[in-house]
Amino acid sequence: MNCKASTLAAPGRRMGTGPSWVLMLVLAAGVVAAPVANADGDVPVSPFRQVAEKVVPAVVSIEVTRSVEVSLRDHPFFEQFRFFMPERGAPERQETIPGSGSGFIIDADGIVITNHHVVRDTESITITLPGERDGYAAELVGTDSKTDLAVLRVLDADGRRFPFLERGHSSDARVGDWAIAVGNPLGQLEGSLTVGVISAKGRTDLAIAGGAPAYQDFIQTDAAINFGNSGGPLVDIHGRVIGINTAINASGQGIGFAIPMDLANNVIDQLIANGRVVRAYLGVLPQELDRRTAEALGLDIDRGILIDDVVTGTPADQAGLRPGDVITEFDAVPTEELSHFRFLVAEKGVGDRVAIRVHRDGKELDKSVELVEYPEDERELEARPHRRDWLGIEVEDLAGSELAASLSVEASEGVIVTRVRPGSPAERAELRVGDVIQKIKNIRIEDLEDFREAQEKLRDSSKRIGLLVQRQAYSTFLFIDPE
Repeated sequence: MNCKASTLAAPGRRMGTGPSWVLMLVLAAGVVAAPVANADGDVPVSPFRQVAEKVVPAVVSIEVTRSVEVSLRDHPFFEQFRFFMPERGAPERQETIPGSGSGFIIDADGIVITNHHVVRDTESITITLPGERDGYAAELVGTDSKTDLAVLRVLDADGRRFPFLERGHSSDARVGDWAIAVGNPLGQLEGSLTVGVISAKGRTDLAIAGGAPAYQDFIQTDAAINFGNSGGPLVDIHGRVIGINTAINASGQGIGFAIPMDLANNVIDQLIANGRVVRAYLGVLPQELDRRTAEALGLDIDRGILIDDVVTGTPADQAGLRPGDVITEFDAVPTEELSHFRFLVAEKGVGDRVAIRVHRDGKELDKSVELVEYPEDERELEARPHRRDWLGIEVEDLAGSELAASLSVEASEGVIVTRVRPGSPAERAELRVGDVIQKIKNIRIEDLEDFREAQEKLRDSSKRIGLLVQRQAYSTFLFIDPE
């Protein structure tokens, strides 16, 4: 553009010479400013180009197949089938369906990191490097559903040395730092790189479609992450992996989540060495105590980890921990956040003896527990008898109950409800904290022992259960549907 300022100025006006006028001239002429050259006259290279050159070659596409059982109920001829054979349900058949995701190589021998949900229940796994048509078969080295991580190994590489990425430290990353996501969105756009910043750290309690991992400490980023990016790397401006892209908010924009590398590193190393992850286990069902729950239970503290239940035969049970106890310290570390407490337990060694401080009936008690290995099959936990949480109800004897005293309960027999679990059958039946249960079906409830006997008799019942409840000055019947 080589025109004089006077030719662009409005008639009768003098044009200023400040920066704002310069900007007006550029915009008016439709000219886009070119990158500023360095001292040698060269145009500087984008730092993101350098990251792409370093990272993209080691980010792979993962194709999997799964065998699933499909019902023919939705088949157009199902109604005819049902007419001629009404005694039979909808027939089932096995189908093989494909799936895809992303991963990245961390070793020249072809060790690949991805998400557990990408390779869960697969029959075959194939990885393909960017720009290559032929893929490699891969085997599953190990997987961990509790962190949503998996390790693969390339097969039949014939001695090929693969490009690989450097594992960084997510603890060094700060909110506002550059965050660069690489992967294969939609299963076909291989080697896609998107740029944003770290929006937040330490995100927990996320409800993730397809199954939320038990141990959460997510990095949140606004770098675009889409379906198919799962398992790909989130890297810093130096190309070091600081996270593994895992989840998106399908209804939002600029909201993606990655597993931090500091959490992943220990899991990855264990999976490579042993094919599985070993964690310590205490044996409690915990929840985070807040002021509202503390008030409902009549507690004189409102911070800590409230024990909902204790699994019979576990270290917690053997150490004398009880439902209703509040854990205030674990191995001399204060416990207030549930996610932090879970990490404290899981990261201890199997066989470690740990001091636990609990708050019970207004007193501080010190307990010592020897941790065992977390059962690999979670169904084993379900098979163990639990002491409470039947129908979502927690109760205690009227005698000596601080809650009963605080509510001036007039009943002389029964058990008082101290907690109703949100979303439980008891909550749906509108049972409330402070209600006194005096009868369950035809079983008279005078104390906690009667309640436990009724619980054992009716635990497996799927039929509606009637309760006679005293609420303040009147009695009422409530009906709980176990289903």
